[in-house]
Amino acid sequence: MPYSPDETTHHRISVPADADTLVFTDPYRPNVELTESISSVDVRIPAHSAVTYSFQFGELKYPDPKNEHGAGPQASLLSGDSVDQRFWPPRAADVIADLPGARLSIDRKVFGRRCTARLDDRGADTTVVFLDGDDWIHLHYLTGALDRAVTAGLIPQINRVFLPAAKDRSEEYTSQTFASALATELPAIINSSHIVLVGQSFGGLSALRAALVASTETAPAIKGVIAQSPAVWWSSERSTELADTLSDGPAGGDIAAQLAGHSLDIPAAHSGSGLARIVLTCGAEEPPMQRHVDAVADALTRRGFPTTNHRTPGGHDPAMWRHGIIPALAELLG
Repeated sequence: MPYSPDETTHHRISVPADADTLVFTDPYRPNVELTESISSVDVRIPAHSAVTYSFQFGELKYPDPKNEHGAGPQASLLSGDSVDQRFWPPRAADVIADLPGARLSIDRKVFGRRCTARLDDRGADTTVVFLDGDDWIHLHYLTGALDRAVTAGLIPQINRVFLPAAKDRSEEYTSQTFASALATELPAIINSSHIVLVGQSFGGLSALRAALVASTETAPAIKGVIAQSPAVWWSSERSTELADTLSDGPAGGDIAAQLAGHSLDIPAAHSGSGLARIVLTCGAEEPPMQRHVDAVADALTRRGFPTTNHRTPGGHDPAMWRHGIIPALAELLG
């Protein structure tokens, strides 16, 4: 979607009396320290962008009591004037989403932990697995947005699996064992041979790693990946702290190195349509991420993965990722 970063939207936010900080989810957007003399804050965002924010008092985070656009019990959303809100109507922070589908209990031996996913079987040919599934159910009500997109004819009907993240999200999503389980064990559990993985940040990294594992299988079930702002800067030899890795080190981290090396044995039969289709996105407002995502996009293309790489509005923030899911699904499944 063409957009101009020079177009901006201004929001004046009233500050609650007990708030000491205005906190943004996007690590590239600085927080605002509040004092008793500050009664409001002017937040400027690109017109095609959106941000997640909270007020904080001590260790407690809470949503803006005057904003009807909530993202769960701790956060609120601001959107630019040009953001398409068709699939995301206002939803108060205290609204509890209906749980979709049926409980899917996954044994500890699969992911190294017990977890309960939600499987929403719509009788479709394709199953889309959303990592960080609990957040997408409870904080953003993705199920409703998907229903609206299907009704509008933008995407076909899909089966949906919402897979909750581990308590230590970054550790699990950087685990090769977890990625291998996504590629080789989860398909049998959900009884699907046509799976699309959707992940953001570390979840996007894990989805890509699963696609690489699947590429070495004779009959891979992973047919597509949507990786939004994937943490492909990550390397097993480096810290998982963003500041240590984004501005230096090899572009594309371990993923780019694996694609460039000889350890990835892709059967010749997978050339062309046999490999998973990959949709990568990276926000215009997270420039340190861009060189890493671009490097991985180039490496995937060189190894034969049908890959698109989109520079999207916004930063490293679920407020923008959610707006990219439906267009990416339309691209993969259209």
